[in-house]
Amino acid sequence: MKIYLAAKYSRMEELREYRNQLIALGHTVTSRWLDGNHEQADESDPTNADLQRWAREDIEDILSADVLVCFTGGEKSTGRNIEFGYALGRGIPVRVVGPRESVFHHIPFVSVFESWRDYLELVVNG
Repeated sequence: MKIYLAAKYSRMEELREYRNQLIALGHTVTSRWLDGNHEQADESDPTNADLQRWAREDIEDILSADVLVCFTGGEKSTGRNIEFGYALGRGIPVRVVGPRESVFHHIPFVSVFESWRDYLELVVNG
């Protein structure tokens, strides 16, 4: 299965570990942002061209996924919410790991998991 992991950028290290777990189970994670390539090499502000490229890559990665997993809790994040909505609008199954933070997290076909461990159990056991 191809999975897109959506979360606040500051959770990158945590999600890299989740990516490793999914890969070990034979899945593909399409989230290129986890490679850290959506940041500047120096301390300059990203250019408009950088921001456009990063957005385009995220959309391509979402469209290539079979499912999007959105991590909630803690700090609010506009990006992951947009990714969630984009996947939902495109008919890509969406999962939430963490507390419901949006009215859209209550849609009956949006599965919500209390923790990564709970979601991973579904992936392992079907």
